[in-house]
Amino acid sequence: MFAYGLFRRWFLIVLICGLWGCQADSESLSNLENPPVDNWGEQSQDVYTSGMSDAVESWDPVPGADEANSTPQTWQQMSEESLFASVSVGGGESLELVRVRVTTHVEGLRTRTLVDHIFYNPHDSTLEGTFRYDLPMDSSVSYYAMFVGNADLNDAEEPTTPAFFGPDDQLNDVPDNELVPLDPETVAQGHDEEVWGELREGRIIRAVDARKTYEEVTRQQIDPALVEQVSPNSFEAKVFPIPPKGYNRVLVAYEQTLPRIDETLQYVFRLPAGELDTLDFTLATTNDASESVQYVGNVDGVVSVNNSDGRTFNLEIADESPGGMLAFNISPAGSSDEADILVGTNPVRGEDFFYARLRPDIEQPVQITEGPSHTIFVLDTSLSEHPERFTVDVHLLQAILENSPSLEKFNVLTFDIGARWLMDGWVDNTPANRAALHATLTEILLEGATDFSSALRLLASPPGDLEEGTPVDVMVLTDGVISWGDRSIDTMVQTLHNNAEYESRFFAYRTGIGADNMELFSALTRKGAIFNCLGIDSVPACSTAHLSSGIMLESVTVESVEGDTTSVEDLLVAGRQATLFPGAELTIAGRLSSPGEANIRIMGSRNGEPVTLSIPASLHPQGQLAPRAWAEIAVAQLVQTRDESLEDLAMALSQHYRIASSIASFLVLETDEEYDLYELDDYQDLYKDQAIASLVNNALAQLGSLWTTWDQLMSVFLSSNDISHILDIDGGNLVNEIVQHVSDDQLLLPVSELEIPLVMKTDVPTNYAANLTSESTETALYRQEADRRVGNGEKGAAVRALSSVVENNPNSAEISRLVAYRLYGWDLATESAHALLNVLKRRPYEPQSYRDLANALWLQRPGLAAMLFEAILAGEWHPRFGLLKTVAAEEYAMLIRSVEDTQPGSALANYLSSRHSDLTLVSPTGDLRVTITWNTDNTDIDLWVTDPSGEKCFYANPTIASGGQLLDDLTQGFGPERFQTSIASKGTYKVEAHYYSNNGNQLMPETYINATIIKYAGTPQETITRHNIEVSEVGKAIKIADVVFE
Repeated sequence: MFAYGLFRRWFLIVLICGLWGCQADSESLSNLENPPVDNWGEQSQDVYTSGMSDAVESWDPVPGADEANSTPQTWQQMSEESLFASVSVGGGESLELVRVRVTTHVEGLRTRTLVDHIFYNPHDSTLEGTFRYDLPMDSSVSYYAMFVGNADLNDAEEPTTPAFFGPDDQLNDVPDNELVPLDPETVAQGHDEEVWGELREGRIIRAVDARKTYEEVTRQQIDPALVEQVSPNSFEAKVFPIPPKGYNRVLVAYEQTLPRIDETLQYVFRLPAGELDTLDFTLATTNDASESVQYVGNVDGVVSVNNSDGRTFNLEIADESPGGMLAFNISPAGSSDEADILVGTNPVRGEDFFYARLRPDIEQPVQITEGPSHTIFVLDTSLSEHPERFTVDVHLLQAILENSPSLEKFNVLTFDIGARWLMDGWVDNTPANRAALHATLTEILLEGATDFSSALRLLASPPGDLEEGTPVDVMVLTDGVISWGDRSIDTMVQTLHNNAEYESRFFAYRTGIGADNMELFSALTRKGAIFNCLGIDSVPACSTAHLSSGIMLESVTVESVEGDTTSVEDLLVAGRQATLFPGAELTIAGRLSSPGEANIRIMGSRNGEPVTLSIPASLHPQGQLAPRAWAEIAVAQLVQTRDESLEDLAMALSQHYRIASSIASFLVLETDEEYDLYELDDYQDLYKDQAIASLVNNALAQLGSLWTTWDQLMSVFLSSNDISHILDIDGGNLVNEIVQHVSDDQLLLPVSELEIPLVMKTDVPTNYAANLTSESTETALYRQEADRRVGNGEKGAAVRALSSVVENNPNSAEISRLVAYRLYGWDLATESAHALLNVLKRRPYEPQSYRDLANALWLQRPGLAAMLFEAILAGEWHPRFGLLKTVAAEEYAMLIRSVEDTQPGSALANYLSSRHSDLTLVSPTGDLRVTITWNTDNTDIDLWVTDPSGEKCFYANPTIASGGQLLDDLTQGFGPERFQTSIASKGTYKVEAHYYSNNGNQLMPETYINATIIKYAGTPQETITRHNIEVSEVGKAIKIADVVFE
């Protein structure tokens, strides 16, 4: 089944984001199963049955659960196998998980889960492992550590799996109810060194610096680890070295804000299925944190123990883990129908904070029956919108159509790497059209990367005629994770508002399946709302929630009750939420300068009338998890300002509270001295109790909403100027000179005009649809399908398939380069440039990143290309990149000559001509020049060129009798290797790439080569062709091209 194949992700921690989803009762579900139609309005005899409906019907009551108090039903993810702790080492291989120990500390609506893993490397080589952490909704990694291992243990002839606690472990005899609340570092630091050796704990470092340092250290065969954010609630970790035939221990902690399912909070932990030596799980709560905890999972053997201060739940498994889920319903102490409130103390600084999720009882007026007559559904059809979530979204879409009496006309905008309207014009909201829509949606092939900006560009104009002044509701059905195109959410949303031809309200829906990009949802729904559809019974309410009128928020304050002295500072509203609809939530957090009793007051207007809501709050600190919850909101808002000084403050908070984000990653180095050696900054002293809320408000008030591709390039230039020195060139004038000589549009990356069609399951080979997967190591499947489509003249559809590998590997520069090179080879330079801009933003410390983007932009944006070449020539790069300057100088000379030819006498051409002289550039000449580069570091690819006489030019024979010569032979980095001959012999030159060796730390053998072949360089007959090929077998030579001279 396609549904199963796509969901088979590789990850370390799968904590069942997808156990909560939109819900429908049996009657609602049966109503959704409409007979499909062959054409709009014409019925067919076939009946479609939803896979998610099957999942709902197959939900089994929890063994032993009290039927009178049965747990609210949630969407059951359809994967029967949990890939809970798969660790990829490349080539489709992974480590073996042998032991797992999980402890969960419950503190009101927040939990901290520590997952302690022991892996075994069955391979004969030292490897780098890649972990993927797909966490539950509203979670973030809060601790990361690894043990280097005991050499004697790993070198044993018959190694036995070590235990978590050795005989000298300081925590050996600590009872569970005392052990679980301990900080993760306390647990890790109490280990027995005789068993596990040295502990290495992760530190929060600026993301770009962490990535650069990690790669430098791995080249020295030392012991680092790196944890980076891939998307909201999703993190990726790289660990090196993992010893051959040895054991590796990794500890990961994450904190979560628990979702509310009806009247209780719910915590879920999904177990791996398969062989395990041991699996131990413990959940502990105290009486002052929770009034009651009820186990409602589907795994037998959970034992509950009452302690003097709370309850502990334990599960012990040996030899074979059954899979399934551990689920607990929790009623926090002090919670009410309107609020879940957590108050705690930062143990280091002694500060008190509170964190509150509010559900005000908003008086429901008579529901609006004359609401908007037109609705647009924005539906994610990318690869990451796995079938479980997609099916839920389709059910929700159908329910909105059925349950909105004023909704007369609609259309669906589907998007992935491109966007398109599903139907022509507005469609009548009739049973026949709903049935036809349902049938069509079930046949869509979920594929491709996610470019939300493409959806918003198309959304600016309605799909058909719309009478002036007619409002439109827009329902956003996606997880909001963006892997392609513009990632600046403020820019995307502001551009839509600037260009929209109609008034609209946006509504977003959280289903709990997959991550949710709350920054995107919050920015979109300034006039709408975000609704949580997290249980099986909530679809009817979710489908009509938009019909009520919301409160336009003006202020949220915390006021002391009479006779008390409660005082709150730095009050933050999560997502800077602007509206509050019945059934929606509002999350706030603040620094508590004086604890006590208070009222949370929400003021605003509804239908033009003032509204004040008041919710009582008891703000007395009782735990330690609230401060970090406040800091998560603070960091998100500071980063949103794009203010460099406030980003430094965000780093200070991130380091203090260990918050990984788009700007901060966990990095593990061998010694404390190495952090100083690599000049990795400590920002913590910058946090001096500043008023975060005021700083954010002031910065956003001054912030220009549009963050263009030029702004993004300038941000790269500023942040990496200590390496590239681009802002120092020509006395610091180069960038300004070029800016003055080109139009504004020439400073922006071109916008793709390629039409990306929607692909249906029937459009592709059966084996392709059946094997679609989110497995990061799978690239051949998508490349081969993309090549098939290109061969059929379907470039847009080919891009949709090929971009799937980026969707599965959004952080991988190697994968982005692979895709970009292939796009360039298809004459899709614009699409290639957007992929390469993302590489440059992530890896500004590699000259290859500048060169690739410059070549993609070339004469489309010659001013930008010139800046990028200048950065390469002026930069101070790692020695392994030294020869790239030579290639860049030649290519820059060729670019300048092309500008002189195409823009003779222009200001840009004249300025670049002066730069040609200043740099003493030499334009390359010769009948044949071949240059190859590749996309993986620490790889040795040899260029072979055999002339018409049969003599081969290569590293052992660099000069051949016919005059050809090999200019470079590199054994590390990304190349280049080059061949040239001034006067070519008549006949055929055979160009090959020989895969000499892969010195990387993974088993993945594939490398992708980008070859540039120039005939008659420097003459009017000059031609340039580019080729992209894969090499995967070490020792094998692959043909690149035959070049014929007559």
